[in-house]
Amino acid sequence: EQVFFAPGSSQLNPSGRGIISDITKVLEGKTVQVIVEGHSDSDGSDELLNWKLSTERSVAVVGTMRSVTDKDDKPLVAGELLEARGMGEFHPIEYMGSKKSSKWNRRVEIVIRGANASTQSAMYEIEQKLGEE
Repeated sequence: EQVFFAPGSSQLNPSGRGIISDITKVLEGKTVQVIVEGHSDSDGSDELLNWKLSTERSVAVVGTMRSVTDKDDKPLVAGELLEARGMGEFHPIEYMGSKKSSKWNRRVEIVIRGANASTQSAMYEIEQKLGEE
C-alpha cells in the first residue's frame, strides 16, 4: 500500500494516516515487533538532511500508531514493540531520474517480526485489510 510524503516533509498524507490507523488496529493485542523504516529520495545535495528526514518520517508513523487508542485512551500497540529507523536515501525502490521515481522513494516500510502464529496472523490480516481499499 502507498504511504507517501511530500518532498522535504515528514507529515503523513491523509490516506497514509488512515492506512497506519488500519494497520495499528490489526496489530492490537499481538506480540510482534514492528519496525518502521523511513526513506527519502536523493533530491538535494545533503545526504545527512535526507537521513534526518527519513528518520522523522519513521517517527511520524510510530507517533501515529501510538495515537490510535482503545476506549480507555491506551495505545493499541505497546511502545516497546515499536522501533523507528531512518534509512536515508540509500535504499531506493525506484532509481532517480524522474518526479515519479522520487515519489516512490519518499516512503516508509513497515516490517513485522516475530516467530509465532501471531505474526503470521497479523501479516495476513493486514494484507486482507489493505486489499479491501
